[in-house]
This record gives sequence, structure tokens and C-alpha cells, in this order.
Amino acid sequence: MLLPVLIYCGLCTAVISSLGVLLIPTLAADQGVSLAAGQWVLTVSSFTAAISTPVLGRLADRGDPRKVLLGALGVVAVGSVLAATATEFAVLLVGRALQGITFGIVPVTMSLARRHLPVERLQSGIAALSVTAVTGIGLGYPVTGAVAEYGDYRVAFWIAVAFAGSALLVVPFVVPPSPSLRPGAAAEPFDVGGAVLLGVGLGAGLLALAESPRWGWDSPATLGLLAVSVAVLALWVRWEVRAPAPLIRLDLLRRPDVRLAQLSALCFWLAMFGSFAATGTLAQTPAGADYGPHLTAFGAGFVILPLSIGSQLSSRLGVWLSRRLGPRAVLVVGAVAVVVANSGLCVWHGETWQLLLGLLVLGVGVGVALSTMPLLLLGAVPGDQLGSSIAANAVLRQVGGSIASAMVGALIAAHTVDGLATDEAFRWVFGIGALIGVGLMISLTIATVRSRTAPSE
Repeated sequence: MLLPVLIYCGLCTAVISSLGVLLIPTLAADQGVSLAAGQWVLTVSSFTAAISTPVLGRLADRGDPRKVLLGALGVVAVGSVLAATATEFAVLLVGRALQGITFGIVPVTMSLARRHLPVERLQSGIAALSVTAVTGIGLGYPVTGAVAEYGDYRVAFWIAVAFAGSALLVVPFVVPPSPSLRPGAAAEPFDVGGAVLLGVGLGAGLLALAESPRWGWDSPATLGLLAVSVAVLALWVRWEVRAPAPLIRLDLLRRPDVRLAQLSALCFWLAMFGSFAATGTLAQTPAGADYGPHLTAFGAGFVILPLSIGSQLSSRLGVWLSRRLGPRAVLVVGAVAVVVANSGLCVWHGETWQLLLGLLVLGVGVGVALSTMPLLLLGAVPGDQLGSSIAANAVLRQVGGSIASAMVGALIAAHTVDGLATDEAFRWVFGIGALIGVGLMISLTIATVRSRTAPSE
């Protein structure tokens, strides 16, 4: 039961993280705040996710990841209760901030899988855990859409309480204790300075990206936060290189497979998240527009479901292909699927079936890639660094998603006439996603060819 329980914990992460987007109009009306203020339920969870994910990954590496998992689930459960019972918007934001810690759970589950799964099940287990982020999103959006249209938004947060609470009850009975992989690791000083600098640097950048559609890209607030982010992250790199026990070992980036996995995380999420976010908005285009299927929030939630199905079905395919072609070649396959999906959506997105098919192909490409990236890290980093390396991979996906979300917001704002986004905005989003996929496909192909013609580093 170990792997199913770890997968369930990962699904909790994705389902909880999917709450918010479709609920913002209902939530803002109930709390008596503007839609712009309501967007903070997404921004604040992204902020805490950026800080907590590398911290949880490092804690899992240096100590008992089961304790880390239980602690994270407990905090997420408390945050979900606060969000479900909040009568003031500030309390709701605190609850959403605590829910943001859920993003760091998947790296912890992979660290547990690394320690306890038998060798013959390790690759398939890691692959299954790696796609829970996309799978859970596809499951969470239909639920959120139904709640947004037919019920009280608080029901969605009570569902989050049920998910986190049930996982919290089961984990102690199924997941065994995990002593540190390296004697003395738990006694090492925790890199508090690195955690603070990374949190401030990523937080400032993510806040600027999240709020740029409202503030404007040339506003002093946006430019100032981006400048702070660049400066603090540069200082963080300098700190980590000199730290005796760094939060993230940047020296591992010298290894080709580590570099490739981290670059792929950023680019795949850039290409996927923008198209995914745009599709949710496109599906709900009002009936007065001359494009789009004009679905309700409930129907738009189900449009996202093929993304989940495609990623789940392709995770085993990714492992099977990795054993025969090698992980680098499989990433190329994933990039090709992303290009095909985005190119198709750029041209055809007026009917519901076109959106469903496009997201299915996109899910296959992203699922293949997500199941392969941890396998690259698994073979390239020491066992006591796997959690923090996968956490860094997750942070890069978070950054890619934030950049893509800001891009979608900026393109829609730039192509809005009489309060309605034009069809050109969505063509731009899908076209940019296809171009990112093409660039990634070329880079991965070159890396694959070089790996087969040059001696290993």
C-alpha cells in the first residue's frame, strides 16, 4: 500500500492547488472584495509554495521524510479549515497561504519512494508520483467548476480538508519511519540563510509576474520587484556556493542530466501552463463572441480533464520508452507532442472536441516528460540529495507556470475589445507555446545526439 498512499498524497497536492481559479468570482462576491483583490488567493499560495518547496525537500533529505510529510499535511489541513470557515478575507488569505505548502509534498513522497520501494518498482513508482501534479489538476477542476456554478465555494475547501485529513490519518500506518541516508546529516546546520534568500528572491519575482497584468509591465512596482528578485537570487547563488550544507547543491548542475532535467522542467511547464490556463478561459467565452464553445464554469472544468487522462496514461509509456531509448530521447518525444498540441489549438479551438483533443495530446507530452525528468535526477544525484533536487525541479515548474500565467494575462489584456478578449489573444498564447516547444525540441535533440557521440561526464 506504500505507493498508492504516496500517490494519494501527491493527488492531494494537485487537487488542493487547483482550487481558486474558477472560484475567484464567487469568492470575491461573498467576501465583498474586487476581482483584482480576489486574485490574491492564487498569488499568496504561489508565494508560500516557492518558499516551502525547497525547504521541505532539504528537510526530507537530511532527516525522516515521513515526519516532514506528516507535518506538511497537518499544516495544509489547518489552512484548509481556515479557508473553509473564514468570515474575513484576511483569514481566507492566511488559509490559502498555508495551503500553498502542499506544493512541496510531491518531492517528499519521491524521497520516501527512493528509500522504501524495491529496485524493480522504483522507476515506475517515481514516474507515477511525478505526474500527480497534472493528474490532480484535471480531477480538481471539474469539482471546482461544479462548486463554482452550483454551490458554495466553501464546499471546495471542505473537500480539501477531507483530502488532507484522510491522508494524515493513513500515512502513519502505511509509511515506515525513514532514518537518514547519511549518518550525521540530521546534525548538520540547516541553511536558514539560503532558505530566506531563495524565498525572498522567488517570492518577489513571482509576485511581480502574478500582479503584472494589473499593475502593468512598466509600472514601478513590477520593475522594482523584478530587480529585487534578480539581485537577491544572485546573492543566493553566491551564498549557496559557499555554504557548508547548502539548501540546494548548485554544483550538481555541472552534471548534464541534472541541467537537462531542470531546464526541461521550466520549459515544459511554460509551454503547458499557458495553454492550459488559456483553454479554461477560452472555454467560457460568452455566447456573444464569434469564437469558442461558450461553456459554463462546470463544463469548462471538464474540458481540463483530458490533460489529466493523457498525463496519467503516458507516465508508464515514458518509463517503457526510457528503458529502450534513454530518458533524453523520451524528452524529445514529449516536446514533439507539446508542439503538435499547441499548433493544433492555435489553428482549431472553436469546438469543444478540439479543446478536448488538444489537451489530451498536451497531457501525453507533459506526462511523458514529467515521468522522465525524475529518472534523470535519480541516476545523476546522490540519494541524500534527491529530495532537494526534485524540489528544485518543482520550483522551476512553479516559476514556469507563473511566467506563463502572467503571459496569458498580458496577452488577453492587450487584445480585449469592449471587455471581451479577442480570438487573436488565444492564437498568440497557443502559438507561443508551440514556439517554446520547438526550441525545447531542438535543444533536447542536440543534447541527445551529443550524449551518444561524446564520452560521459
